[in-house]
Amino acid sequence: MKFYFTLFIALSFIPKANTAQTATSIANGNWTNPLTWNCTCVPINGYNVTINHNVTLNTSMAFSSGGITVNNGASLIQDALLNRDLWINGGAFQNNGTTDFRNLLFSEGSGANAGSLNLVAFSCLDTFNNSGAINLDSMYVGEFAQFTNDISGVVTGDSLTVDGSSANVYGTFFNHGRLKVNLVLNNGFIYNTRYQESYSMTNNRTYDNFDSLKINNSLWNAAGLTNGIGATIVITNDYFNFGNLPFIDPMFYNYGNMEVHDSWYNVNNAIVLGNSTGLITVADSSVNTGTITGYNGTFFTFCDLTPPATAPFVDINTGTIDPNINWCAAVGLNNYTSNNEVSVFPNPNSGSFVIVSNSLESFNLIDELGRIVSTITLNENNNFKGEIKSLQNGVYYLKSITKNSREKIVVTQ
Repeated sequence: MKFYFTLFIALSFIPKANTAQTATSIANGNWTNPLTWNCTCVPINGYNVTINHNVTLNTSMAFSSGGITVNNGASLIQDALLNRDLWINGGAFQNNGTTDFRNLLFSEGSGANAGSLNLVAFSCLDTFNNSGAINLDSMYVGEFAQFTNDISGVVTGDSLTVDGSSANVYGTFFNHGRLKVNLVLNNGFIYNTRYQESYSMTNNRTYDNFDSLKINNSLWNAAGLTNGIGATIVITNDYFNFGNLPFIDPMFYNYGNMEVHDSWYNVNNAIVLGNSTGLITVADSSVNTGTITGYNGTFFTFCDLTPPATAPFVDINTGTIDPNINWCAAVGLNNYTSNNEVSVFPNPNSGSFVIVSNSLESFNLIDELGRIVSTITLNENNNFKGEIKSLQNGVYYLKSITKNSREKIVVTQ
């Protein structure tokens, strides 16, 4: 994580202004040029600054009152030194245009982005809402903080850390839009209601998935992970339900679909629960030394595509598996989708399935005779959840309309 906030230590000694003053840009220019502003001054801490032009941030700024609003079509972009920082500590920050500087430390106040916010590092220690696009290297959501990525929001970057020290002191990340961050460390609370894609993720507190979570390498759950009804988790490499946190047993609640393209581990004191809507499909090894059971009297389905000859169909089991767990028959790896571009889950299916793609596109569903039986368009989160009715048993192909690619789908009623 690259947090470069040393300048803020010096900036913290800037005194608060006694009377709020305003400054509105009247021309393109540097922040420190008085001719840029209608006050013929240089705005400082305590000013309510409105930017309607292209202003160059040629100095770092700290606001404990007042703040900055960048309007639509306007910009606040750092100069060629690329070392400009902004600290909001009791003021306001509203970006509706384009902003580009090194670090944003948002420790207290009112914060929102509806435009394009480009940063190296972003530390969020209060409440911040994003309905635009945030591109950054690293992001930290601290104790007491709440970051919300709205339905139209997009966050992309290298790393995300959500941190909190107790059940009552926590950081919370609500993702209702599109989150694509390489590495995720969750020590707080993450709620995903749309689409998250990451290279790897470690969950040390609470993660609730209600839509689509795609992990392109491995997912490690050491605390509480819930996959809701109709939700999908796709993991290209391994899943680990294992942890050594004090007073916390790793718990995985599965009411949706989990697809693991490599190996699946439920280890030691870890527990996996699920009901009749839950399905776990594992392509390679499955290991249980913990507990696998049902929830509230119903039991989920577990499908190892390389199963042992006798039940329970888990490759290595020295733990506890409820005898009422449902097992599905192995269908062979040839029918298993393990493509980083497009994933189909479950596969085989009865005509009801989920598609997750790296890009927004449409597909034709083609039968073995080459006939188009349905056309599927992904939603704004690059996925599809639904049922294609009246499909007969057999093999179908999901062919991209815009790309030279296709995926094999097996339908069994």
